[in-house]
Amino acid sequence: MTHLIVVVPLGKIFAHYRGRNFKFVTTRPHLVVDVSDGPTGKILSTISCPVDVMADSCLISTSDGLLMVSKNYVRSHEDDKPYNDYQFVVYRLENYNNNHPNWTMLSGIGDMMLFLDDRNAFSLKTSEYDHGYKGNCIYFITRLKKTCSHLNSLSRYIVVGYDMGESKSFEVCSLGEYTNRTELFWFIPSLV
Repeated sequence: MTHLIVVVPLGKIFAHYRGRNFKFVTTRPHLVVDVSDGPTGKILSTISCPVDVMADSCLISTSDGLLMVSKNYVRSHEDDKPYNDYQFVVYRLENYNNNHPNWTMLSGIGDMMLFLDDRNAFSLKTSEYDHGYKGNCIYFITRLKKTCSHLNSLSRYIVVGYDMGESKSFEVCSLGEYTNRTELFWFIPSLV
C-alpha cells in the first residue's frame, strides 16, 4: 500500500510547539492565534496577538520557545537599499502552561538565527550551524529595483540580514536576477 503525504505551505501562519498546533486566525477586528491539540485538531484556546496584520507576521517554533515575528515597514529614504525600509519585532509566548498566556517583546534572540521567506520561517542556532551567518539576526529574501527589457521585467534578489542588537539591516549576498513571477525560498533543514 502506498501512502501519499500532502504538504500544505502553512509555514508562516502555522507552528507546532510542545504537542500543540498554533495558527494565525483573522477575526474581525483582531488577529488571534488558535491553539489546538496536535493529534485531534480540537481547538483548546485562543490567544490574542500583539500585531494587527498577518501578512508580514509569522510563527516560528524554536528550541527557545514559540516566537511571533512581525516585519514592519518604515521609510528609510534609501532608494538603493530598500531593505532598510524594514524593522522586525520579535515576541515570545510566555505563560503557555497556565491560563494566562501572553506575548513578550524581545530585545534580541541571542544565539538564534531566524530565516524568513514569503511562505516559510524556521530557526537555527549559530552554535550548531556556523557558516558565516551571525546569531541575533533575522535573514530574509527581498527584491531590489526592477530592470526592464522589451521581453520581460527582471528583478535582482538578495539575502538580507537584520541585526536585532543594532536594529539595522545589511546585505548578505546577491541571488541574481529573475522574472517577477519567480518565487525564491529557503531550503528548510531536515529534522530527521
